[in-house]
Amino acid sequence: MNNNATARAGHAGGTERRRPACAPLVIAAVVTLAACGGPNTVVKSWKAGDYHQQVSKVMVVALSQKTDMRRAFEYALVERLQNAGVTAVPSVDLLPLKPPADGAVVKAQVDRIVADRGFDGLLVTHLVGVKRTAVYISPNAHMRMQTDFDRQFLTTYSVIFTPGYTMEDTDVSLETNLYDAASGRAVW
Repeated sequence: MNNNATARAGHAGGTERRRPACAPLVIAAVVTLAACGGPNTVVKSWKAGDYHQQVSKVMVVALSQKTDMRRAFEYALVERLQNAGVTAVPSVDLLPLKPPADGAVVKAQVDRIVADRGFDGLLVTHLVGVKRTAVYISPNAHMRMQTDFDRQFLTTYSVIFTPGYTMEDTDVSLETNLYDAASGRAVW
């Protein structure tokens, strides 16, 4: 089974395309990342070939030390998922803003919340890397002509000069995984 779509014989010799069960989640994640601004690229996509369950209720988790970034990302992704017909809840509403340093305690909290609230998936995003590049913008000069008709066609010219400057481009790499809540294994 292809992870993008499966073609099968349809009516009158045509084809009918089905999206995999997880497709709305992945599409919403990509759209949310695209909304962050700048060009966005999906570098790699993978799906467990034996996973065919419909994911209908997910907890969205953004792993970040910056709580404002975590909250903004989770809420944006939850909104996109809900627009795609998936019930989604941001983890920022369910887990402490500053989780304990002990990973076992965090895992136990997540397992309890997943069981209590009936989640069948966890959509987890984390930062992989940040690359900053200095870009020099060259100086620019252009002429502007202005004509004053009140003073017998007086024409003036002005030169507008913009000095060169340096700006910083920032490329951010994120990884998003969908985990099956029952087994805890990555499925997309």
